[in-house]
Amino acid sequence: MSKKTGDFSGNKGEWSEVYVFLKLLADAKLQGADKNGNPAPNNCFKVLKVKYGEIEAFTGDDLLFKSKAGKCWYQRIAIQNNSEQLYRCICDGIGGRAFRIPDVEGFLREIGYTQLQVTGINKRDIEVQTDDPSRGQQPCFGYSIKSEIGGSPTLLNASKSTNLVFELEGLSTADIQVINSITGARKLIQRCEYIKERTSNIQFVQFANETFRRNLQGIDDGLPAIVAECVYAHYFENCKTTEDAVDYLKYVNPRNYISTDLYETKYKRFLRSVALGMKPATIWNDEDDATGGYIIAKPNGELVAFFIYDRKLFDEYLYTFTFFERADTKRHDFMQAYEMNKKVFINLNLQIRFKS
Repeated sequence: MSKKTGDFSGNKGEWSEVYVFLKLLADAKLQGADKNGNPAPNNCFKVLKVKYGEIEAFTGDDLLFKSKAGKCWYQRIAIQNNSEQLYRCICDGIGGRAFRIPDVEGFLREIGYTQLQVTGINKRDIEVQTDDPSRGQQPCFGYSIKSEIGGSPTLLNASKSTNLVFELEGLSTADIQVINSITGARKLIQRCEYIKERTSNIQFVQFANETFRRNLQGIDDGLPAIVAECVYAHYFENCKTTEDAVDYLKYVNPRNYISTDLYETKYKRFLRSVALGMKPATIWNDEDDATGGYIIAKPNGELVAFFIYDRKLFDEYLYTFTFFERADTKRHDFMQAYEMNKKVFINLNLQIRFKS
């Protein structure tokens, strides 16, 4: 959803993108990450230029900002002050609510912004040009941004497009009524327990959104079935993390792979594809929107980056630091049993979040 001109209200995630923009300019560096998402020694690059939305900014003794409105220069201390104030305000923000930051808003207007940027069309949130000592000046590459300031971010957001349909064999109309009548804080767990106890088989049927299945198939022909098995493992085998679910698949080997390590290899490709461009409801052709990599704003305000050329390191980070999260059942239309053509079905939802 685009914002109206003059609208500078934003949630923590939207303000975090502005923070990354200012922080990169204030520090004039892009710090590489290790496998745990912490700063890696001897993996730091000088930032030359940052493009965020309508604005291009160039580092130096004084920073140059270019926009449709013209050019302006600012001393680095002004950028540092605004980034520090923005960090404090993001930390104080409440949940997913939108809020305004008048002082920072004024600065953004001065450098040429007419509204708070929304870059949700693709995963390329920001473009950064660096000077790599080993390879010289680099082109501007696109980076996806994830912020851990004030809470752990999602990797894959829940929606009706991330629902998967399962058939519950052997259940009756009376069972449907019992399942849907279970309420309370533990209703998802208790519904799953009842289903597993009463059903003769839980069989994956289809993705609620055909584009999601198509995108997974484009990454790897086996991924639709593997993702479905992981969703089953989460709800009915108490697998909470990515590693738990894949270990379960290695144990039961539903695809009869000669090497069960293929489950891990293929699922890592899925996580990486989500991180760098794939969205369930948008046709995707296995081309990364984030051509440079992934920038993470850490809880302490520091920035670290995973670079696209070191995919093995990035894959390991995603695999180790993600878990399954259960979203709002009413909002996303799942975990309600229903009958169709004398068969009983249920939608299970997939949402993936980073560990805090």
